[in-house]
Amino acid sequence: LWTGGFRASPLVAAAGLATNRRGQALVDEHLRSTSHPEVLVIGDAADPSGAAVGSPIHMSCKTALPMGAHAADSLAAELLGQAPSPFRFTDAGVCISLGRADGLIQLRRGDGSPADRVFVGGLGARLKELVCRYTLLSLRLERRPYYWGYRWPRPALPAGQPWRLAA
Repeated sequence: LWTGGFRASPLVAAAGLATNRRGQALVDEHLRSTSHPEVLVIGDAADPSGAAVGSPIHMSCKTALPMGAHAADSLAAELLGQAPSPFRFTDAGVCISLGRADGLIQLRRGDGSPADRVFVGGLGARLKELVCRYTLLSLRLERRPYYWGYRWPRPALPAGQPWRLAA
């Protein structure tokens, strides 16, 4: 997983996956490489623009976290012999920190287009801080179900089952 932004890790192209001009792997609606369907690609390394996933996917943590959760759900479903669900994403907005006392929050519609609501200044900074705190909290609670609104409930895994990927 590479989240350096604006250009994917050279590992994607070196692995032989089909890529776009920014080095991102081209993936389908299940986040599988279009050239190597046995490979799941997420985060900044993935470009699902050719698939109907909902809002446009931008290189950011707000898309990487739900993509990672979806990939885990897909692997769990496959281990249980179930078909994985397609990835769906709804972009709620753009958050920009401009120091500790200034920020900007631009809300978005379900299709990813900007909504009329923009929060700036101190309120924007406080809202951005809440977004950051939620992200950190969700990472701390990763043993609990992660929910980003794209799919619920998650596939149930049998208790005490040792999971290993077969070669």
